Amino acid sequence: MSHGLILFPRSTPSGSDSAFRWWIDAAASFGLKVRVEFFENIILKVCGDRTEAMLAGGEILAPQFVVMRGYCTPLSEFFEHRGVRVVNSTRSMSVSRDKLLTHLTLSAAGLPQPATIWCPVALPYADAARLMSAPRFVIKEREGSKGEKVWLADSEHSFSKAISACSEGILLQEYVEESHGRDLRIWVIGGEAVAAVIRRSDTDFRSNFALGGSATLCDAPPEARKLAEKAAAACGLFFAGVDLLFTRRGFTVCEVNGNAGFRTLSKAGGPDILNLFFKKINDYRQISDCSR
Repeated sequence: MSHGLILFPRSTPSGSDSAFRWWIDAAASFGLKVRVEFFENIILKVCGDRTEAMLAGGEILAPQFVVMRGYCTPLSEFFEHRGVRVVNSTRSMSVSRDKLLTHLTLSAAGLPQPATIWCPVALPYADAARLMSAPRFVIKEREGSKGEKVWLADSEHSFSKAISACSEGILLQEYVEESHGRDLRIWVIGGEAVAAVIRRSDTDFRSNFALGGSATLCDAPPEARKLAEKAAAACGLFFAGVDLLFTRRGFTVCEVNGNAGFRTLSKAGGPDILNLFFKKINDYRQISDCSR
């Protein structure tokens, strides 16, 4: 039986034991045995040309695959250096975590996205509006999820308030009026768009479920599915949540999430995303075994 590690940060919300069991049971249905651990429980030992990952009690960890449910580059790279398959890969997680790297990657792939400007230092509102060619635009930090660290600026006051809450270096992004309070979230696994919801908010320009938005299961149009698949592939992600905005010209990529949650999909009555996930993992494992 293949065995793997599902790694979470200890900051994972309390009460997530049922989610951990969900991962374990879904894997078992495909003959895969997985173990859930926290990043903070794992010790890396480097001695000459030997490296080991172990728990505090000395138990050596030697999984056949690792699923990263958070960001921990040292652990991710350690397992990759040992020839262990890591999902998502170190590189793809880095690209998706940093919104600037995401947009640079999407641009290189020729995919549509809102106009985005990186400002390494603070600048006046008038200059920002001039650069954006509009008085209203979005401000984002380079890292953040669930709609956090994202603001809408349309005046000197709202701009200054957002800037004061930002860390150094911000992204200015085109405000897409047609998508105010709504977007399309598509989950992509192994290169295939497998599920989608329309997220809406009546009180915020951000439609994130974590901020009180609602989600409705939908059958994404072919052009949206194709765009989501291309965005995930460009970032190198095996498992991704791709957020698309609605525009007059069609869909545009807002964000690509390498640590995508799926609570929204579950509550909307969507398919069991972990069954789909481990089916793909199992398919890839069988193909790998046959190629040896």
